[in-house]
This record gives sequence, C-alpha cells and structure tokens, in this order.
Amino acid sequence: MIERALQRLADDGWEGLHLDTIRIDTSGDMAVEFGGYSLSIRRGNEPQTSDRGKYIAAWRRFGEWRILGTCWSTDI
Repeated sequence: MIERALQRLADDGWEGLHLDTIRIDTSGDMAVEFGGYSLSIRRGNEPQTSDRGKYIAAWRRFGEWRILGTCWSTDI
C-alpha cells in the first residue's frame, strides 16, 4: 500500500523525498512519529519546485511495526 502511494507521487513528478524524524513517542504496541520532510516536484516542462513541511505518522506493532496512517503539512 505504501509502495503504491509513493509510486503515484513519483508518477506525478515528486522526487528526492527526504524524511527527518524528530521524535518518536511510544506506549505499548503504539507509536507516534513526528518529523519534517523535503522534496522536489518536476512536472513536464514546468520549472522544478520544492516543498518542505512537517509530518506525523501513527504506528502499531502487529508482530512488526506497521504504519496505520500519516498526515503531512507544508510550510510553504
């Protein structure tokens, strides 16, 4: 599922995604990850643009850690 979502972003011209984890809070089999991101966007003949912002991801351990959901917020 995550691989398909990232492939759709790449198909839309998103490239160079960089995640920077700032903090992870855990409780039992749940965790919340806070961080920042940056990326470049290139669409057809348009000039390349950049984006940066914050993200939060909720994780749960089902034998191994799996992402339950994410939310992104641009700073631009």
